[in-house]
This record gives sequence, structure tokens and C-alpha cells, in this order.
Amino acid sequence: MNTKPVIALDYDGTCTTNIPFWAKFIALADAAGYHVLLVTMRTPEECAHIDPRISSQCDIIPTSRKAKREFLDELDIDPVIWIDDQPDFILMDAQPISAKSSTKE
Repeated sequence: MNTKPVIALDYDGTCTTNIPFWAKFIALADAAGYHVLLVTMRTPEECAHIDPRISSQCDIIPTSRKAKREFLDELDIDPVIWIDDQPDFILMDAQPISAKSSTKE
């Protein structure tokens, strides 16, 4: 069991804004005694496309569009730090991609 404090890091819109920066961040956080988890609303299948500079350094938790906090609670994981460009999705589910693409504007 991991006893390091957890940092929950978002991928899309966060890590994707600057992959080299976030790869260094993960390495520095790990060296400082944190366990970085990549918590994404992607499905497990979609995680195959995560940049290896990120995916090779941390565990990936795909929530399949479920609220991140509730999903981690079910896994008994309580991050001390959340980093997310859309913090609303820590507490609420996202629409499935198919539902988004079928809506008319």
C-alpha cells in the first residue's frame, strides 16, 4: 500500500498544455515524496493515447466520465492536492462523448 501523499493530476487540458513541464513536475513531486496519479475522465481504451512522457511516470486512473472525487473515494484514495483545468469535473460526471457529438447547437 502506498503511504505517500497523493497528487491527483488531470491530463486533458492540464498536462496536454505543456507535456515537458508536467513530466518534470511529476518527477520533482515524486522526488519530494508525493505519489502522482493521473486522474482522467477518459475511458481505459482512450488512455492508450496518453503521451508516454507522462504515462511512464505515474499510475493512470481512468474514470470513464465519472466524477473524479467519487471515483477515487471508491478506491479509498484521498488526494492532498488536485490539479485540474476543469475542477467542476472533480465533483460531477461528464457527458459521454457520443451524447456531446449528437447535440445540435
